[in-house]
Amino acid sequence: MMNPFKANCYNGHQTYHVTAEDRIRAVKGFSRTQCLAALKVQGLQKTVERAVQGRMRQLDADSVKEGA
Repeated sequence: MMNPFKANCYNGHQTYHVTAEDRIRAVKGFSRTQCLAALKVQGLQKTVERAVQGRMRQLDADSVKEGA
């Protein structure tokens, strides 16, 4: 499974967003695929889960607007 909370590499070491604040900030730019992957991340904070679900609703609303 791809972890959508992948961040930058430092000195050859991959880093990840792990705090709820960092993850919520990252979610704002997620695609639907990334949102679905995020919901499968073990130990996902409840606040982040709610942010991901909100992002998915936003993406759904945007796709309805584009189709209208």
